[in-house]
Amino acid sequence: MKITTAIIAAAGFGSRFLPVVKNVPKEMLPIIDKPSIQYLVEDCIEAGLERVILVVRKGNNVMRDYFTNPAGNVKELLAQQGKSSRFESVEKVLAMKQVMIIEQNPDLPYGNGSPIYSAKKYLSPDEAYVLLFGDDMVLTPNGNKSVKQIIDFYHENEGDTDAVLAGVELEKEVAKKWGACVKFKSFDKASNSGIMEFQVEKPTEEEFVKNNLTPIMTYGRMVVDYNIFNYLTPTATGKDGELWLQDAIAKTALKGTVKVKILDGQFMTTGDPMKYIKSQIYYYLNNSEYGTETKEFLKSLVIN
Repeated sequence: MKITTAIIAAAGFGSRFLPVVKNVPKEMLPIIDKPSIQYLVEDCIEAGLERVILVVRKGNNVMRDYFTNPAGNVKELLAQQGKSSRFESVEKVLAMKQVMIIEQNPDLPYGNGSPIYSAKKYLSPDEAYVLLFGDDMVLTPNGNKSVKQIIDFYHENEGDTDAVLAGVELEKEVAKKWGACVKFKSFDKASNSGIMEFQVEKPTEEEFVKNNLTPIMTYGRMVVDYNIFNYLTPTATGKDGELWLQDAIAKTALKGTVKVKILDGQFMTTGDPMKYIKSQIYYYLNNSEYGTETKEFLKSLVIN
């Protein structure tokens, strides 16, 4: 099934980062010299996608401005200073014509399924789609970006799966705290992938053992087809009255086939200040300009 579009959910409030997110969306906080959302957009564009729909909360004009404002005053000032080369990075952002920004429907319930449902009217029933969560990042030094990896795996298994979720194997206690741990019907070590039976969000130790879960956690890189909207509807609320994408995925797995593919690369999330600074460090260490100096600086620290 054709894949031309990605949907990035970036409509949360990011309340763990207050007060800064009162005015600046969390996805606009920088990783080195770019907002974290730009890494996700670039991942999608490099995978050859023609359209990247960013779903933002109502009134979020900062992200729209970032991708569209020509910043002529900055360009002119840098030209006067003989520093025009610094503006090249801005030109690259403005050239991302694949970006489309929409507002999440404020009448929908709270939950991570609402940004996806808000994009439904822009989608074709004849295609599959890449879904991303704005918190989740994957650092792939070999250049094989995460979106291309999951699209390639989907096409390799086309006709044999209804959805593909990205997975990462973590230490058990970390996986339990961070996200949804998977119970597999089967797992193929050769392809580092398996068929999901179900998953449990942040399971207790008792739930982990009782359900025979694995420390493989799914995260915000996935491919689904339009049939996800058979289950993702405004009235299909779940825990805490929220609209959960995970619930729609669970129903898909129950009636069809959902595969989990462990992607190459370093998974990280920017969901809270500590995870955010760890992500910063990973990216600095792997940056061609700053990596060596960052490594030396970290080595020089004396922690009492």
